[in-house]
Amino acid sequence: MRRWTGIVLVATTCLLSACGSGWAPLPDSRPPAPTHASSTAPSTAPPKPPGPPSNPPVAPPAPSAGTDPTAAPVPAPSAPDPNTALPVPASRAVETTGIPGQPAAVNPPAGGGSPADSLDNTSSQWFDTFCSAISTAASTRDALNSVNAGDAASEQSTLLGLLITMGDAFTSAAATLTGLGTPPVTAADTWPGTVQSSLATTAQQLTAAADTLAAADPNDTTAQATAADTLITGTDQAQQLVQSVADIDLSAAQRAVLGQLPSCGGVLP
Repeated sequence: MRRWTGIVLVATTCLLSACGSGWAPLPDSRPPAPTHASSTAPSTAPPKPPGPPSNPPVAPPAPSAGTDPTAAPVPAPSAPDPNTALPVPASRAVETTGIPGQPAAVNPPAGGGSPADSLDNTSSQWFDTFCSAISTAASTRDALNSVNAGDAASEQSTLLGLLITMGDAFTSAAATLTGLGTPPVTAADTWPGTVQSSLATTAQQLTAAADTLAAADPNDTTAQATAADTLITGTDQAQQLVQSVADIDLSAAQRAVLGQLPSCGGVLP
């Protein structure tokens, strides 16, 4: 028994002396950490080639549907030759603008007259109004010659209608001419004032004669004769005004322009 105990003690003593006072640690399988010298040593590995750029190149824009990529480029325009005369556009005639709703001034006929020979808007309106009243007087005179003198009632009705028509035309014309004032084309002449005054006076006479005839008996031939005389006097005065146009200081070109006005064709001398 003592012998086995001694063997065990010897074995134990041997183990303790060989392995230390504790269990020996298991060997570490991880590779050893690099030392300071190895970390600062230059690497002998070859450099890696540069990789692709982080941003891919942008592809050029594709040509539009209607563009031919094979078409030849358009040459840039060259500078104009300073010695080459440029074309001059034809000038346009300048028209005088008038009052809205009213006709514009009439330009002189082609082939004659200077810019001073044209009519301004006011003068054109003035003469157009005057000619319209004169035209009414001329048509009244023609109708007066065809009055049926054998039928008293018909004669009175016809005379009354002519007095009213001509009286209204002259009243309206006198008011319009007064509103327009003296036409610039005759600024140095007193003729426009004479015309306006004559038309206003004749209009009053015609209106008064119409009132008298309307109140008379249809068989009263004296009232009808008086009304006819009033019409004849009025148309004669209108004709005298037309003839006095020849005394106005107007150029031949201006007179030609007056003849082109809507109401003056065939009226003015």
